[in-house]
Parts: sequence; C-alpha cells; structure tokens
Amino acid sequence: MKKRTTTSAILGVSLAALLGGCGATSKVEPNLDVTSYKRHQFLPPQGKTLMFIGQDIQTIIEFVADTGVQPAAVTAYASADLTGVLNAFPESHGSLDIPAYAEDYPNATLAIGLWLKNTYKKLAEGHPRSVNNVDRLVKHLKGLNRPIMLRIGYEVDGYWNNYHPEEFKAAWKVITAAIAKNDAQNITTVWQIAGYCASMDNSVFTETQNSFKGLDYDAWYPGDEHVDWLGLSYFSQPRDCLSDTAKNAAGGLPIAFGSLSDADEQGNSLALDNIIAYLNAKDKPIFVAEASPKYYWIERGEYKPDADTTVNNLLKVSGEQIWQDWYEPFFDFLERHQQSIRAVSYINMHWESFAGWSCDIKNTRAVKLGLTCKDGIWGDARVQVNPYIKQQFFNRLDNGKYIYRQEDGGFDQLSGWTEASVAITAATAAKSEIAKVVKSSPFHDKPAAIPGRIQAQEYDKGGEGVAYKDSSGINHGANEWGIRFREDELVDIGKDPETESFVVGWTAKGEWLNYSVSVAETGTYTANFRLGHGGKKAGSFKVLLNGERLIEQVNIPATKSWETYQVVSLEEITLTQGEHLLTIEFTASGDYNTPGNIDWFEFVQQ
Repeated sequence: MKKRTTTSAILGVSLAALLGGCGATSKVEPNLDVTSYKRHQFLPPQGKTLMFIGQDIQTIIEFVADTGVQPAAVTAYASADLTGVLNAFPESHGSLDIPAYAEDYPNATLAIGLWLKNTYKKLAEGHPRSVNNVDRLVKHLKGLNRPIMLRIGYEVDGYWNNYHPEEFKAAWKVITAAIAKNDAQNITTVWQIAGYCASMDNSVFTETQNSFKGLDYDAWYPGDEHVDWLGLSYFSQPRDCLSDTAKNAAGGLPIAFGSLSDADEQGNSLALDNIIAYLNAKDKPIFVAEASPKYYWIERGEYKPDADTTVNNLLKVSGEQIWQDWYEPFFDFLERHQQSIRAVSYINMHWESFAGWSCDIKNTRAVKLGLTCKDGIWGDARVQVNPYIKQQFFNRLDNGKYIYRQEDGGFDQLSGWTEASVAITAATAAKSEIAKVVKSSPFHDKPAAIPGRIQAQEYDKGGEGVAYKDSSGINHGANEWGIRFREDELVDIGKDPETESFVVGWTAKGEWLNYSVSVAETGTYTANFRLGHGGKKAGSFKVLLNGERLIEQVNIPATKSWETYQVVSLEEITLTQGEHLLTIEFTASGDYNTPGNIDWFEFVQQ
C-alpha cells in the first residue's frame, strides 16, 4: 500500500544512546544486542513458496467468498503510531484493521506493512511516546501468537516515502530492539526495496530506476543482525523495464501490447533478475511483498500501454492476453528464483474502487483538474472476475510449488514456528500463573457499595491480568488524547464531553475489568449501564459475579456518536449479601472492531 505524498529532504539527526519509555513501558535500548533472543524466519518447506493474499480486509473477504479459498497467509497494513493496530482506521487507500485480520483469519500467517513516514524521525530522535508506541505494538503483535512478517518501512527507497537513510536505520533499530526486549519470537523482519524497474544504476533519481538521489540501496540497510528477510515489489508491466537492446529493437516505448514474446527480452525479467542477484548477495530469503498487474482492468478487459494519465488510449484485451502479458512472466520469475524467493503476496484488489487509487482516464476534465489519478494508474487486479485468469491462477498455484490454502499444513510446516509457539505459550502461561496468586484490590481501598453507582474507570487495582485484561498493549487515552487518569495502566480511558466524566473506551472483544463490590442486602436489583458506540452497529458484554454468569448479555446501543450515551436497564437481577468480585467481559464487537464505551453502571434494589 503506497503512500505517494512527497516531502522535502530531511536533515540527519543522531540517535540518542538511550531512548526513554513512558507510562508503564520500560526503556528500549537501540544498542541492545538483538541477537540475544531467538529469531526465526518461518520458511516454508524447500521447493515451496508461501503465497499471501492482500491487501485490504474487504478485498480478502471478497476473494474468499468468490473463490472458496481460505488463504494460508494474508497481508495487512498499519502504522508505527498504532493506527490500524488496535482498532480499524478507514483510509482512502484501504482500511487499516489488524484486529479484523486477527479475528477473521486466526490460522493465517500475517504480513504487516508497517508505515514509518510519520514516525521514523521521532523514533530516531528517541521521542518517548513514539518509542513507547513501538514497544506496545510489539507486545500486541506478540500476543497474536502467529507468524508475523513485519515489513518495517516497506519500499525503503521509494521516492514517495522520502526516507532519510540514517534516520531510517536508527528508527529500524529501535523497532528490532523492542522485538528483542519483548522476546517476540513470532515476529520476523523484512527489509523491502521497491525494486521494480530497477537498473542498479543509482546515479540518477528517477521513478523508473527507483533509486533515491544517487544513493545505493545499502544506504537504507540497517545491518544483517537487524534483518531476517529481504523484500521487493513487482508491479510493472513488461514494457516498463526493457533493456537497452530490447528498447532499440522495439523502436522506443511504449510498444504494442503482446509484442514481446521472448521472456528474456522483457524488462521485468532483466531488471528484476538484476535485483535478485543483489539481494542474493545478502544470503537471506526473499519476499516479493507486493505484486499486482498495474494498468490492467481485468473485469472490463482493458489495458493502458503507458503511464500518461492525460491520454485516453485504453485498449480492449482478453483474459488470455492479460494472462500471457503479465501473469505468466510473473509466475515464471517466481519459479526461476524459487531457491531464493520463499514468499510472495498477490494484491487481489480492485484498486480504483478506493478513492486514493482512483483514476478515471476517460474523464479527461477530471484528470486535468487533478480530481482523479492522483496516485497514478492502478486498475483492477482481481483474479476471480475473469474466468480464464481465475482458472489459470489456481492451476499455477496447484503445480506443487506453492502453499496458498490453510489446509496446506498450517503454521507447523514453517521453520521455527513450533519453537516460537512453545516460547510464547510458556510466557503466557507464566503470566497467568502469577495472576492466579495475586488478587485485585478495590480502587478506593474498600469494595464499591451496592446499591450504588460505580464509574467504569474505577476498576480494581492490580494491573494487567489481575484487575483487567487489555489486548492492545497501549492506553489510547493517555497516549493519543493526553488523558491524565490511571495513565500508567493499559485500560483505555477517555472523557465524555457532556458530563466531563471519564469513560472506558477503545474496548475489544475478550477484554475484561474487575470490580470489588459489597452488596448490602440480598435481594432483586435493576442493573443500569450508561453505554455508547459511534458506529451503526455496536457490540456486547457479559457480567460475572465471582466467576459465575450473572448477566448473560448486555447489548451496547449504537448511538452513532462517541459523545452520545444511553442508559440500558436490566431487571430481576438477584444479588446476595456480602463481598464479591464483579467482572465485565466484552464478548462481541461492533463497527470499528470495538464493542463500545461504558461510562458507569449501577445496581438499584427493586
């Protein structure tokens, strides 16, 4: 997922020797020995390539619905500032929604393109909040307990990113230090260049050569000890990267569709073979982390022979022609280098259905006004919308050289996963054992009275796993909104502007909160909850008393604004006199992958 905004060059800033954390996070040292923790590459069996499907959650859902194939691996995107990590974030280029991937595809290996553009300078400078966010990011990804290929600052050399090399490398090392510190053995790192149409002649800064102001690719390389995989992208059509010989033979660019019959004369074959040779010298596995046929509209059978958005020269083409022109050379490239290329992600997207990628070539007026084609020409790359391409695509994947279905063997066939999983499970079990022997204590040092009202943010003291469970590893309210109430805890606390009271928000399915309570008298009560959700669909929670079900389900109302709340009442709740532990556990999510917010709850005797 590209970000095409170009900014001015950045001056280098030295990395502080010690970067301070904030809140409940301990310090991350960028000079930490990152070889001190067990690292894994999660390689598929020899002779196999792991196929990912990307890159937006909705397009993957449509792929599964239309093909019946549950992918063995999926590609997602997020930002190092935690955007898209904890909750869904709708973006014009595609939704950022790690929680949805985690919930919908629990048995799929996950590749994450981690965008650094808005944070890498702060990381390089040791900005406490940015470093803290990275630490919490790593904790969250570790908790997903699956192989994760983390593409840190993907397409490092892309002119659209404009990464300053020294700051970029410093930021990268902060992230790998956080991985080491947290012993996140399920995370493997990917250093990805743009790669397509690269001539390896970096003397000129051009989009075609994809170098950056004369710098060699190694200018962004943080060092072997910080990198597990190497990556590149594969987008270009064959005519984009012709060798000088082929260009002369063709009489210049562009040339007629389908006129390059010899694969050895195709630009992608020549230019990308050169890139593979460069990457092979680093002796690490290669991930073709983004691949999709640009300039083709598969469903409507059209093709554009050049990148000029001001010229409507679309050609009508068949599925067979598109297959021969782009897909066949693409698969040939993968299989020619299968010893090196161990993973690939195909972006099965209708690019132009997203506002950020839209390009209506036929609307010449909109093009001239800059209302369309802002990020170039992308088209429609969904294989399932053309019967011929769909059949050929899966025929090729079924040739014994790819792992692409979940039933192809799961995580256990990936090298190192069994060991990594055991380590993560053991760490989780140890944390649970600690929680069993440590009891939470009342927020006000004595149990909350029933009958009476209890503020949601006044959950028990005791910390993560004892007084509450938090799945995100970050306090959204403190980190993003400056809320100064229990900011050292991980429970996300916001503020209701109407009442000026604190609320518990950014909730997630599976999270829970404990409250020590004291019931004055055995009897029947009405339970009231002040709740809200900013979407059209909200979630729910259940209420436990001493671990036993008290209220089966409380449905949170979809108030369609995060600043609007409603009181939900349930009658005929039986409580017995004495001290108890009351637990609110979120059981279902609504829009934005969150159940909703809770301000307060109370029990009134009937």
